[in-house]
Amino acid sequence: MQQLIIKTYYAALIQARYYLRHSEGLSIPKTGEVQRYVQQQFAVSPDRTRRKIAENLRYLRSYRRKVDYDDAVPGLSGIELIAIGIAAKVRYNLSSL
Repeated sequence: MQQLIIKTYYAALIQARYYLRHSEGLSIPKTGEVQRYVQQQFAVSPDRTRRKIAENLRYLRSYRRKVDYDDAVPGLSGIELIAIGIAAKVRYNLSSL
């Protein structure tokens, strides 16, 4: 069950990274900094949709970290549903840019 949240986060991150690279021509770091860099590129924008993408990536990353590092995660099945919904919002918002 934890793998679903992890994969959901990385799927949304990769979609956002792809958008920045191919739609905006940005050079994306190839290190562990990619997560912070991608989120930050959306967070600093005056555009509300872009800031929402950053916020949703932040939520997904927090869920991913929780299942990675906590021994027990109460309400895991509920978190999975939330994460899937948030990832769908990221995808929708990216498609509307």
